[in-house]
Amino acid sequence: MKLKQVLLNILLGTILLMVGCNSAEQKSESEADTSESVKESVVVETEIESTEWESETEKFIKTVEIQCYVINAADEHSLTEVKVTAVDGDEKEYEVKTDEDGWFELLLPEGTYTLTFEKENYEREELYDIVVESGKDVDIPDRIKLKSSLDSTYILPESDSRVYDISEIQELATEQLELARNEIFARHGRKFQREDLKAYFNGKSWYQESIEPEDFDDNTMLSEIEKANLDLIRGVEEGNIIDINNEYILDYTIKTEHFSHYTSTGVEVRYEEYTYPVFSGQYSEAINDFVNREWLQEKEGLSDTTDQDDEYQSYLELYGTDLYLPFFDKESISVVYSKNGYISMLNDWGFWGGGMHEYYYKSGAILQVSTGERVSYLEFLPMGVNIDDLIERYKTSIIFYQNDLNQNSDLAEQAEAYVITEAGLVFYYNVGAAVPREEVVIPWEELISNI
Repeated sequence: MKLKQVLLNILLGTILLMVGCNSAEQKSESEADTSESVKESVVVETEIESTEWESETEKFIKTVEIQCYVINAADEHSLTEVKVTAVDGDEKEYEVKTDEDGWFELLLPEGTYTLTFEKENYEREELYDIVVESGKDVDIPDRIKLKSSLDSTYILPESDSRVYDISEIQELATEQLELARNEIFARHGRKFQREDLKAYFNGKSWYQESIEPEDFDDNTMLSEIEKANLDLIRGVEEGNIIDINNEYILDYTIKTEHFSHYTSTGVEVRYEEYTYPVFSGQYSEAINDFVNREWLQEKEGLSDTTDQDDEYQSYLELYGTDLYLPFFDKESISVVYSKNGYISMLNDWGFWGGGMHEYYYKSGAILQVSTGERVSYLEFLPMGVNIDDLIERYKTSIIFYQNDLNQNSDLAEQAEAYVITEAGLVFYYNVGAAVPREEVVIPWEELISNI
């Protein structure tokens, strides 16, 4: 009985031992499984991180640079400080501004974008579905044109290219006259100090202020056409212009001709020199005819040497050893006034033919441009004004009384020449053929108000 109990205990212990071993093995296997699972999880996580890093690197490598100019649609001048924005499908924004040349460069990852271009006083411009892909050109214009949102109009749009008719100027209201006058300056970038003028021209798309008022020189910065339109506007503003012929801008060039006259043995007996204007454009034919008919008709040009031989011999007989050659004959014709339908020219003529000194004379002319007809100084006198009284009032030198003028006769009729100039009506008096002329200048304030 006891032996039987001992054997039973041994058997139970063996069974328990076997169960315990199995449990240990199972536990050990379970722990091993858990360790392997953690190890695999770490590896997978590392692979995910690596994939994301490679993706971002690839995306960085596949960026594309786009570049072009942004210009004003009206005049195609470059536009600075234009805001350029690119937005992709994920609403990511990339922004840059144009430089002083209107140029911009923008580095974009691959994708599809909407580009916008924005600048104050310009209409917003947008480009849609711009595809950026590595290795391919981006399909956008090389110049982006922005339209100004400002007013681009002028009161006198052709004030820099033609002289307006007086009737066109007279149609403008008082405030328009002032703006039209300053518009001529604004075309050249003149700045304005008055706030109302500053605001008005800053609202014009074409206005680019650049020159301080004190640095702006009308004489050098404005063309003759612009100056003429300024005179018209001012005349209407001041109520001084009644009626004028606006076709008074005549282009001309100065021509000089020189002719020397020689004997058959090569002695220069005399020479001629002529300096005179040659007009072009409308009405120029009549003016050129006058110059040639009135002043250049004595122009001989080159002549036969035989004639000079005879002339030379006559000079030798007259002057003997006191003969000094060559003699000369010179005419210099200048334009001294070209406005308001009139043109005035002055001819300074000098010659020497063997006397003690050279001789000089003046002649002048005032012509109506449209007809080429000569007009008198009376054209410029207000009704009831005596020209002699004006001459007496504006004479400046005592030499005036030391010549052969008849004080009891019309002083104007005794003038050697008269012309109109920017200063006014000018009379020239001969007080000696070899000395300067006496000038009497009657200012425009004393004359009619429509010039």
